[in-house]
Amino acid sequence: MLLAIAAVILTLPHPIALDDALRHSVMGMQMREAGLRQDWSVFLTGGTLARLQTDPWFLADALYIPLSMFPAGMATKVFALLSLSALTATFLFVLHRWRTPAMLQLCLVALLLAGSTSFLFRSLMGRPFPLLTALTILTLHAVLERRALLLAVSLTISVLLTQLFVFPLLIVLTGALWLRSLPDPHWKRLLGSTAAGLAVGFLLHPSPLAYATYLLTVFPSIPFLWSAGLGSEMQSAFLVSDVIPPFLLTAGVALLAAFARTPGGLNTEGMRRGGVLFLLILCGALFLAYLLWSRSIDLLWPFLLLTIARMEQARPGLIDSTARFFLRGLSICRTATFSMIGICLLQSAIFLATLRLTNHRQSVLAFAPLRSLPPGSRILNVDWDLFAPLLATNPRLRFATGIDASFTYLEDPDAWQALRTLNTKEATTEQIDTAFDRLLERYRPDYVVMERRWNEGAIPSISKRKDMQVLGASSRIVVAKVERRK
Repeated sequence: MLLAIAAVILTLPHPIALDDALRHSVMGMQMREAGLRQDWSVFLTGGTLARLQTDPWFLADALYIPLSMFPAGMATKVFALLSLSALTATFLFVLHRWRTPAMLQLCLVALLLAGSTSFLFRSLMGRPFPLLTALTILTLHAVLERRALLLAVSLTISVLLTQLFVFPLLIVLTGALWLRSLPDPHWKRLLGSTAAGLAVGFLLHPSPLAYATYLLTVFPSIPFLWSAGLGSEMQSAFLVSDVIPPFLLTAGVALLAAFARTPGGLNTEGMRRGGVLFLLILCGALFLAYLLWSRSIDLLWPFLLLTIARMEQARPGLIDSTARFFLRGLSICRTATFSMIGICLLQSAIFLATLRLTNHRQSVLAFAPLRSLPPGSRILNVDWDLFAPLLATNPRLRFATGIDASFTYLEDPDAWQALRTLNTKEATTEQIDTAFDRLLERYRPDYVVMERRWNEGAIPSISKRKDMQVLGASSRIVVAKVERRK
């Protein structure tokens, strides 16, 4: 299955998405040329990361260094395939260590790779999600099996990889409470390993104090700034995701958990000691998070699958007995199993075919007008979510907004509001002129870049201003030169 995915992805003419993977690739190139001690102030003139001068995705960016010899689009695809392969290998490793039956392993891996198109798409974007998911799975395994060294190593790498190491950390803390409730003295040792892993991770980070400041002051507030115009991954799954597979799988896990408690099965104490109850609590929390933030599918989907494997380990034969109870026959069970795998493969094939047919929308050629701009030019990019393709097109420029709308909102709410005004079709000419005046004064740009579709009302105002002149345009963007005020 991985080979089929690779065959499709590597032959796509454009990146899978005009998303943050492109900026990770550019930062990898910057690290190769100027050393590991880089931060986002190299590319940004405004926002939180320009002030704090840190890189919350240090290792994710550094892993792109060997791939920086490729064009950014190809680098992101190679990184995505390697990351997905690492996740699959980690998933299989844990299933093997839990002595999961071979047929069940086959079904769970098929579901992992092809059961949810949103999970597969996010895994193929070239961002560090699959690697963090793999590390979180290892962290979970370390807690369940009381592996202190594995826990410390996985947390160290997670801290360096991305700011989202807080998720495996929360799993460890929840696991420590579970072990203490048994009671199991290993909880103290695991907490010690956690502290050691975090300490080593921060010590190895090139800007530990700035990183810690970011985590304590900025990171906790971002998920709840819905009014700031966060990206789709921070919206509810009901708005942006295919919710049917996660809902069905959650219902299936709940059904298995209920069936496991039938006479002769597991009681509450058995589920608690075997780690099943711990996993069910984690899945419940992740499901609630998924309803708020669709990106939670990164952990929810594999954790639901691992919960099935853990229940089978705690009560061998649970899957067969449950299937026989509902399907009334071994031959029907096997037919249902292979039918499920076939449906997953068909769904995956349709998804990959759709990805190929729509890949032309991800062309970076639409941003070509930026290539002729002088190195070091200050760019007011009105649309923060185009930062990645703009940066990949010309990494020698410096941008006013990027990575996340919340970084502008937290640093300068007035500037954020002015940017929002330009994106509003109903804004009056006077409001647009006032917004431009505010932004030109705040960022002192040499050029302004605007996306056509999102700024239909503001773009005509450029030609009416004496301090701005349209320099170039494409089907996607308009570039205007700013005349410096004397």
